[in-house]
Amino acid sequence: MSSVLRLTSDRLLPLALAAAVVGLLACKKSAPPADRGAGSAAGSAAGAAPDRAAAPDPAQIEGQKLEAAITCLNSHTERVFEVRAGYLSDVDPATGMPVRNTTINLMGLGSSEACERGIKAAAALTPAAPDLDQASAGYVAALAAFRAEWEALDAYYKKGGFTDDQGAGARALHPKVMAALDRFAAANRALHGAVGERNRQRHLAELKVREQRDGRNLEVIIGTLMLEAQTLLSHTDGPTPDATALAAQLTTYGALVDELDAYVSGHADEAARWGSLANIRNYSKAVLAAAKTVARDGSGRDEVVRQYNFLVDNVNRH
Repeated sequence: MSSVLRLTSDRLLPLALAAAVVGLLACKKSAPPADRGAGSAAGSAAGAAPDRAAAPDPAQIEGQKLEAAITCLNSHTERVFEVRAGYLSDVDPATGMPVRNTTINLMGLGSSEACERGIKAAAALTPAAPDLDQASAGYVAALAAFRAEWEALDAYYKKGGFTDDQGAGARALHPKVMAALDRFAAANRALHGAVGERNRQRHLAELKVREQRDGRNLEVIIGTLMLEAQTLLSHTDGPTPDATALAAQLTTYGALVDELDAYVSGHADEAARWGSLANIRNYSKAVLAAAKTVARDGSGRDEVVRQYNFLVDNVNRH
């Protein structure tokens, strides 16, 4: 089954740039060119012009655009928030002055060249997906802008600037870094939003086809459970979750947790082909329990993310 994107929570620090955490299922990889050409060869044999390129499949193009966006999100969002957390643990968030009044070593961001190439190539594909193309370009631009500010700050410390000017440069560069982080968080939210619903609908359609073809088997149940876990997470996010929507989603997701348990118990041979499902079953329950705590008193939202990521890790191993 398709791999699932782990979540990154930037709610761990109470900052103005906290972005909404949205779970995404990674899109299914597009068929390689050889597979796509098989249909054209069949058409040629039936009399179609052999040198005429087949019209692009809009669903396949959308999948390639989604894959490029998700690859960027998977590769860079978590790292940016890790870098931010490390930086803000070393400096006064208000001034940018190191808390130990000494030079600091900044974490690296890693290369984003592959992400940039992928988004550029995806944007050139037609038919266009204006909302997704724009959000993807905005994400890449915001990442590049943050990198520029971050590298300027890194160079300041590496060249001994803090010692030279007693921190004046740190104070001057800090608001630029934080503003770039705010813009990145906004771009991250926008791209998550553009990807999320498109990707969900693709997976729902795929699961429907599989269920019609193969019946409601273990792959369909687990795939549906992961989609509904994503929706559950979206309902636990934000300062004031919608109590009615969260309660309804708890019921929907809870029914799938029970269905998975019952199916595994009643289909031992099929379950055995997956290997041990104990962790998937346990973490699916842990997500449910953590979300119930949010519904009850509003606490533990990061625990929902943590348990969901454990669930994702175990699903992705199968």
